[in-house]
Amino acid sequence: MPAMTLAQRIEHHLKNNGGGVRDSQQWARQEVGCLGSVWHCLRSSNVKLDYAACKSCNKVYTFKPSTGTATISKHNCPIPASKVAAVKVLFKKHIVTKQEKEMMTTVEADYCTTDMRPFESMSGLGLKALIQMALDIGSSSIGRVTIDELLANPTIISRNVDSHAQNGREKLTLVLKKHFDSGLNVACTLDLWMDMVKKNSYMSITIHYIDEMFNLYARTLHVKPVEEASHTAEMVLEEFNKGLAMFKVMADMYQQIIMVSDSGSNCCGANGIPLAFYWLACLDHKLATVLTTVLNKTTKMENDVRSKSFYRYKDVQHMLPLFMLIDACKKLVEYCKCTNLQSQLSKTFKQENTTRWNLLLCCLLSTEEMYDELVPLLQMKDKLSKFNDISRVLFKELIAFLTPFQ
Repeated sequence: MPAMTLAQRIEHHLKNNGGGVRDSQQWARQEVGCLGSVWHCLRSSNVKLDYAACKSCNKVYTFKPSTGTATISKHNCPIPASKVAAVKVLFKKHIVTKQEKEMMTTVEADYCTTDMRPFESMSGLGLKALIQMALDIGSSSIGRVTIDELLANPTIISRNVDSHAQNGREKLTLVLKKHFDSGLNVACTLDLWMDMVKKNSYMSITIHYIDEMFNLYARTLHVKPVEEASHTAEMVLEEFNKGLAMFKVMADMYQQIIMVSDSGSNCCGANGIPLAFYWLACLDHKLATVLTTVLNKTTKMENDVRSKSFYRYKDVQHMLPLFMLIDACKKLVEYCKCTNLQSQLSKTFKQENTTRWNLLLCCLLSTEEMYDELVPLLQMKDKLSKFNDISRVLFKELIAFLTPFQ
């Protein structure tokens, strides 16, 4: 029997002892012929050998850094039958049957009602990723996996979120450093608001930048509570600087930052943001202010009594028919909702409110879309007078005017 070579002796030792000369430090990770093959450099008594072993089957090959990876990259690792079956099951696409779809829909409805979650949460990317991971783990498992064993408890999840967020900040810090070192500019947007329940104030900071392929990125640095009672321009500048410092964006980089915010005095005051940054007024806020000032009703105080709501420019020439149209449209939508008339329509109405941008346009569009369906329904109820102040020509002109601002 011929004597074994050094490579054969090492391979024999690895297969029989599961270690020995194999170093724990991986030389490279490559998928070379089988799922999960990982190559290791080999050592003996802390002396590096010119050999590498496959983690999966312990096959040993001669390897020298000077010769490259051509030999080991041709390795075709034999996979055990159990692993082959698992891999085939994992990557074989299953066609969902109608019965399975109905069963899943029932469980989804139970999820929304039991945990009081919005229906729209079923389309969330995070939930989809969670379910897909559970499906992949289940399909590659031999037996049935119970969900209680698979899911982590809330405390562990909370800790994981904190560490995940910190890792994300560290990665973004490196990206921003590289961006600033290259001499490129960034833009930052800032906003402040107060929740109407607990009266807590918050500040959000978002940074916008492009990469070398001109892909635009928007990253929310953080949404932080603001403890100061007085939101002066000086306080806003100080809090903004602290927010940037968390990502190692310091004063010497400020000349590369363009700040965009609303035109509130605490954002654009001379002793605030413009003192250290190049500041621009947010055009969207400007447009929103113009549209809401003209098209929304307001009130005023007279002898300590608040007046009824009115349009500021109702006395301007040609404006009264426009305001009458808006009021008539809102009353029509309100009437259809209160009388449940919209249940007989192919689509629902959208009411205007102050929480969404330019929702007056959504209200007008839904009314225009359902106009022809509404006529016979109102005629049956002898309520065609609801259309008296709605001119179709003016109606379409107003929609055309508001559409570019959407």
